[in-house]
Parts: sequence; C-alpha cells; structure tokens
Amino acid sequence: GNFRRLLRLAELSRWLPLPLGGLSNRRSLTSVRNLASAAETAAEHPAAVDRTFHVSDGEDLSTSQLIARRASAMGDKARLLPCPTGFLRRAANLLGRNAEIGRLLESLQVDSSAIRRGLDWVPPQSSEAALAETAVWWLSFNRHRCGHEAQPAPVPIQRDRSAQRGGGWVSGRCGTALCAA
Repeated sequence: GNFRRLLRLAELSRWLPLPLGGLSNRRSLTSVRNLASAAETAAEHPAAVDRTFHVSDGEDLSTSQLIARRASAMGDKARLLPCPTGFLRRAANLLGRNAEIGRLLESLQVDSSAIRRGLDWVPPQSSEAALAETAVWWLSFNRHRCGHEAQPAPVPIQRDRSAQRGGGWVSGRCGTALCAA
C-alpha cells in the first residue's frame, strides 16, 4: 500500500512540483530478488537455525530520494520543492490525513547486519537496480499513462502495432490501449 502510493507520487512529480524535497527520513527497502536470496541463504546456512533476521537492500533512502530515483529510472526528473515538515504535518492535520503524512515523513529502518555478518549474505541486487525494475513493472503492468488504473496482467504484455505508432502498449488483461501522452 505505502510503496504503491510512493510510486504514484513519483509519477505525479514528473508533471507537478511536490513539496517533498529535502526530507531527511530513512526507509529500508527489500527487493523481491534480495528477499528470496536471503531466505535461501537462511534455509541452507547452519548458523541460521532458530534465528530471526531483518533483511534490506542495504541502502536506506529518504522519501525524497526514493521519489527522485524512481523518476530517474523512468528517464524523468522529479519536481520536488523543499518544504518544512512541520508545515506538511499541519496541512495534513487540517485535511484529516495525519496517519498518511506520518507514514510519508517518518523513518522505517531495519538493521540487516546480523544476516550479512552471521551468514555472509550479500544482496545480489542493488537498490538502484531494484527501483529500475520496479519502474518498468509500474509502467508495463500497473498504470496506464492516461491515468486508467489497471491490475497486473496475468499474461505477458504484447506490443500492438497500431498502438506502436503512438508509442502506447496494450495490456494483456484488459486490452485497453495505453496513451502515449
């Protein structure tokens, strides 16, 4: 839920300046590839028996960095304006959105040093590569450029020759041509 909202904000920041620049919070992220690698390592390593590990990609990002990197992965530049967090919190309070702004502005970090040191685990995918992969998924399977919401397609997306002239795509699930606007 929250990561999906961040992706939407990143997409919005391509056209509309958002008051989310300069945030200093930190967020730990874990790509599916890194999570699977950590689970496999823990399942096979004898030192993992009866232990719990926190897993992250190893680079904690601020909300501002996350939005900017997602936009960059799409070949765009995020338009983020610096704004005091106190002002954002007051504005959210007036709109009854305290919980949402808290999740956006507060830090959420985990310490993955135990699995790294104890099991010699190294994430196979960088945060940058994971965000680039996520950006491709976001455009291909989840969001039409025209704003129409689509769910991930159960079959691979096929290029449509008629849509190709306009730069669009056709979704394998709903068949809606995506506009190139």
